[in-house]
Amino acid sequence: CDCFMAGGTSRKDHSEVGSSYIHFNYTPNQDKATPSMMGNVPQGVMLNQPPIFLGGQGGLVGPARIGFGCITAAGSIVRKGDERPGRLIMGGGLKTASLPWQAGVYTQPGKIFNANLAYIAGLSALQAWYHHVRPLFTSDALPEELIAGLQENLVTCIDERIKRLSAFGEKLKHSRSVVEKKGQGSSAVDTHDRVLDAIARATDRFNERKAPVPLSKDGSLFIRDINTAIAELGKDYTSVIQGLSQDAAARGSAWLTSIENDLINPLHV
Repeated sequence: CDCFMAGGTSRKDHSEVGSSYIHFNYTPNQDKATPSMMGNVPQGVMLNQPPIFLGGQGGLVGPARIGFGCITAAGSIVRKGDERPGRLIMGGGLKTASLPWQAGVYTQPGKIFNANLAYIAGLSALQAWYHHVRPLFTSDALPEELIAGLQENLVTCIDERIKRLSAFGEKLKHSRSVVEKKGQGSSAVDTHDRVLDAIARATDRFNERKAPVPLSKDGSLFIRDINTAIAELGKDYTSVIQGLSQDAAARGSAWLTSIENDLINPLHV
């Protein structure tokens, strides 16, 4: 529920997490509003993106995003992701220091909220994929019961992220009161207010969107592409998806991206 990873084209060419790798998902402010994405849904489901490799004995501080084809150097603690493709990311060590720290105060609440928003939007797009596309490949190897279980699991993941975002909102209320009381500036208070308002609107929006979204024009055209490919190639999922034309794959990615943007654009802070 805290990480999503895509990338790769086959069982021999896939994204990989090195030995003893850690995703740091609990903060000193005692929240888990820290989901990280390696790759993304709209491109990842097309099985045509280069894999991602997270080097062993390393770690990623959530929330972060890593682009397709990226490698994190072994032993690195990555505190800042990079969505650009094909990067070697190296996390440097921290200098010895002792600095004042204020418990319960968030200095970048907008960044945290936007990361959660993008993550949940990605899960919503994946939910649409498992509702509209995956059932077309029902077979003995992928029976209806398994597809139903996958769909239910996505709803569980979305519910978990909504829960964590709401908990972050409650802590942000306390953070706002501390910032205001200490007179740390009206801009900081305004930022807290904007994020708190966005969280309230986002929670309502997410709960409205728990059911998979109906097919758009691009989505309907993409389903037609899939059915045409199935008629030619049968129900071998990997062969069908990777056999799509460049235009068809782009149409499918555009459909999923529109699902994400429908959630992200009105709420982004």
